[in-house]
Amino acid sequence: MTIKVKQRQYGISIHGHAQTSLVTEDIWTCTGLVGVDKKSGTVFLAHFDLPTTAKSLPEIIDELKKHTNDLSGFKLYMVAGINPAIAAIFGGLAISCVFFQAWAFASAFIVCAGLLSMTRFAIRQQLRKLKVFQGDPIWLVHSNAWYGLGKCGVRINVGQLEGPEVFCYGRMGKSKEFNTPKHAGCRLSKADDSA
Repeated sequence: MTIKVKQRQYGISIHGHAQTSLVTEDIWTCTGLVGVDKKSGTVFLAHFDLPTTAKSLPEIIDELKKHTNDLSGFKLYMVAGINPAIAAIFGGLAISCVFFQAWAFASAFIVCAGLLSMTRFAIRQQLRKLKVFQGDPIWLVHSNAWYGLGKCGVRINVGQLEGPEVFCYGRMGKSKEFNTPKHAGCRLSKADDSA
């Protein structure tokens, strides 16, 4: 069975249960966070889209504690889609083509790079503040599709527990099965069929 983790959702799976993998797609300006604990056989996958969604980490930790007492054995991985520097360059070029002004390029460069980096920064800061996991997440990849402007997806197989598989693609638009849930707000919700 595959648990589909949509944007603004998280999923948890435990070795030995019917859930065999967690997967998310459409990581473009978003950030995916994966945790793997080989000892307990517990994995989680979260799909953050804004800096404010990092405030959901305490809730995810509370859910994890229902399945394992010691969270220090988790190895964390962070996955991003578009590279902030490349987005900033293309965003700056697009805006400067419209306004034909150097100031437009500079301001778009700063805004694009800042917005994309802020979610990743907020997640790292929240993790450090909570002091539950050992060390910072391992940075896996920016998309290599479409010259760095593509998207990424993540799959973690519970039975293997070797770490996440990251795949990159250039398809634009949102996948219907990974559309953002209807709820409003800046908190992550639990994915359907999650442990």
